[in-house]
Amino acid sequence: MSEKEIKELTHRRGQIKGTVSRIQTFVDNFKASDNVHLLKTRLPNLRNAFNQFEEVQSKLELILPETAALEQEVERDDFENKYYQLEATMASLLEKAQSTTSSTGESASDSNKSETRINPVKLPTLDLPIFSGIYLEWISFADRFNSLIHSSNLYIEVEKFHYLK
Repeated sequence: MSEKEIKELTHRRGQIKGTVSRIQTFVDNFKASDNVHLLKTRLPNLRNAFNQFEEVQSKLELILPETAALEQEVERDDFENKYYQLEATMASLLEKAQSTTSSTGESASDSNKSETRINPVKLPTLDLPIFSGIYLEWISFADRFNSLIHSSNLYIEVEKFHYLK
């Protein structure tokens, strides 16, 4: 193969490694207060860079002489190690952000429940149908109960259970 083709592939490999390095720099500087979507949008780019590297590196390994095989193997190994470490770090940061979001949502819903509990009210009498045990009547009973009681934020769990009896 031509020297020109080897130079082009080597240059392309360098560009791909540069892309991964920029993503690495972003991840290294990422703070919990940063927008997690900025991290999510870079993950597909990282995976794409890995696929491109594999393609370019395989072409280089095919056209370079056997004497360069060890050097190319080291090049591939270094890149793969860096890639997997970076992807694992990104996944860890995303999990941490999601767990923070989940716990924030849970604490907000807990505070709503406690607010409802602070202001107890006499439950209004609702004309709910009584489930007779007939399977064909279950859907209409369940739909009505879910729409009036279960999906409502006005009642805490114990009050919802009271209506279910």
